[in-house]
Amino acid sequence: MKIKEMSRDSVDFIHKRLVTQLNLLADELGLSLDIGRVTYSPTSGTFKSSLVLTCETADGMPTSFESDAVRVGLDKSDWGRIFNMNGKQYEIVDVKPRNRKYPIIGKDLRSGKNYKFTVSQVKTSLDK
Repeated sequence: MKIKEMSRDSVDFIHKRLVTQLNLLADELGLSLDIGRVTYSPTSGTFKSSLVLTCETADGMPTSFESDAVRVGLDKSDWGRIFNMNGKQYEIVDVKPRNRKYPIIGKDLRSGKNYKFTVSQVKTSLDK
């Protein structure tokens, strides 16, 4: 299939193929893929992504979680805790302290997708 113009459909097609290949490479190298924004014009497309070194303890907890959790007001024991939000259950999987508004990453237990949460949302749900 030759692409003659960068349309939404062609960019989506390319993006899906790129993500699939980058995920294979990331898995092979022990890295994680951080998908960013996609922008395009009729003649070009930009796909932002990052390959990040996966630093986890034996139980899967990111090595930075302990210090990052304290920085946002959580305990190191909060990693992996389940909280409820809008009728869905989420597991705390990471903390991104540089994201001031939504520093807590929670994984939806049904879909497996990651979502961002405020500290107050999570603390309220955890009854802290």
